[in-house]
Amino acid sequence: MKKLIISMLLCCTIESSLVAREYHVCPKGSDTHAGSKREPFATLARVRDAIREAGIAGREPVNVVLADGIYLLKESFVLEPQDSGSEKVPVAYRAQNEGKAIVSGATRITGLTWERHKGEIIKAKIPDSILRSCRFDAVTVGDRKLHMARFPNFTGQGNFDGVTSLEEVNQRAQNYSHPTTGFLHALHRSRWGSVHYRIVGKDDKGLKLKGGWQQNRHRQLNRNNVMIENIFEELDDAGEWFLDRKTGMLYVYP
Repeated sequence: MKKLIISMLLCCTIESSLVAREYHVCPKGSDTHAGSKREPFATLARVRDAIREAGIAGREPVNVVLADGIYLLKESFVLEPQDSGSEKVPVAYRAQNEGKAIVSGATRITGLTWERHKGEIIKAKIPDSILRSCRFDAVTVGDRKLHMARFPNFTGQGNFDGVTSLEEVNQRAQNYSHPTTGFLHALHRSRWGSVHYRIVGKDDKGLKLKGGWQQNRHRQLNRNNVMIENIFEELDDAGEWFLDRKTGMLYVYP
């Protein structure tokens, strides 16, 4: 009986030692909090540092739970060897609800003054400080990601979410005032990959392209499977945007 009781106590001790310590993070939290479910941290950097301060990585399992929301990073979030656990005692970062916690390198822009440009299109001047620090690869309004002004318009189906022929793009290009802002994307000639180009100009025949080396060697594009984006004249469909970097003006078709 004594051996049985000792064995049961030993099992309970081992089991309890493997219960993961839990930290919580929430965009509406505060880095002055304790990191509990009721008082979550606000940033990933703070929870990482809290784990370091506790000295528990690699000694006991740790779960970091991210509440729903967008976590904007002002700088890269770096995990070093000291932040690693092991197979038996892992350090795990996970969303409270799958797909609802978004870690983003974006910059939130507020206080813009919007005015009507033409038709449904509105525009606003972006501060120079933001223009210098952001590449503007994407624009999100609320929780909806917009598309660069493009042709063909976004369909959500097929290659590049909509394709056309190079001949049609070249015809449309005759009306582009500044085609060098744009990019052309195409399937490989045999359709087993994709190639991408910067537009460096145009002539009577159409666009002048530079690039197409994404497969480590230049390959001809498939002329019937191309799309073009970041062209101001193609801002003609709801959910599109274009940034004029020379003037700092952001155009949006809501």
